[in-house]
Amino acid sequence: MALSLVAIGVAACAAILGIDDREPVDGAPQNNEGGDAPIATDGAADGAIADAASDVKDPTKVCADAACGDAGGTCINGSCALSCGAGCNGKTFTCPPDTDCTIGCTATDSCDAVKCVGGRSCTFDCGGVASCKGGVSCASERCEFRCRATADACKDGVVTCDASVCNILCSGPTSCNKGAQANAGTYCGIACTGVESCKGAAANLTCIAPDASIFCGQGKDICAENKPSCFGDYCVIACKEPAKCTGKNYCCDSVTCAFDAAPFGENDCP
Repeated sequence: MALSLVAIGVAACAAILGIDDREPVDGAPQNNEGGDAPIATDGAADGAIADAASDVKDPTKVCADAACGDAGGTCINGSCALSCGAGCNGKTFTCPPDTDCTIGCTATDSCDAVKCVGGRSCTFDCGGVASCKGGVSCASERCEFRCRATADACKDGVVTCDASVCNILCSGPTSCNKGAQANAGTYCGIACTGVESCKGAAANLTCIAPDASIFCGQGKDICAENKPSCFGDYCVIACKEPAKCTGKNYCCDSVTCAFDAAPFGENDCP
């Protein structure tokens, strides 16, 4: 396994940080072979995933009021908005066909063990304190998780994604402390940018995809005890604050492994 693919690592990290000069569009590859527009972490404190095309809607696919209503939502700007209060814990939402759905988890302790299936895409907006803390999962065509509350979003359960494209952003303090598991057919990206996000010893960040990226941001104890793990064709592991990642073991079972900013430790796969 080659560990010194500097040129590849720098280019891939630039893509993660939102400074990629390849002008990504929806469906564009991160490594020019397959994948999707990458997670950008600039300005990630507000919990927004700056995917280059995540807000571009196909005008031929619109939100149908009746179908969205049957799913428990309301059509807003072409998407089916599903309101998730404290009473929806443990619920499975079925997004209507050819529809983009958003699950708004703004109440305290909301969205524990909530799942979204179907549709064209599902986005979890875990903005309430301790929202999604019991774990959330998605099995749509495209899934995005925004764990951005002021405390404890997505904290006590694993964030699970089984989709073509998986984007997971842990930008809130103490978010995603039980880790994230993405099994994507095309692209997966996990970014931890909140103070003490992705910290726990059991919080392995795992991307299984042809094109994968794992990013640990700058701040106190980000990715402190976990082991970033990639499986597939291409993987980049990036660390914004090298001193926090120096010597940390990882697992890369990809054909190509690229690193940026930190001299990681041993390739320690199961």
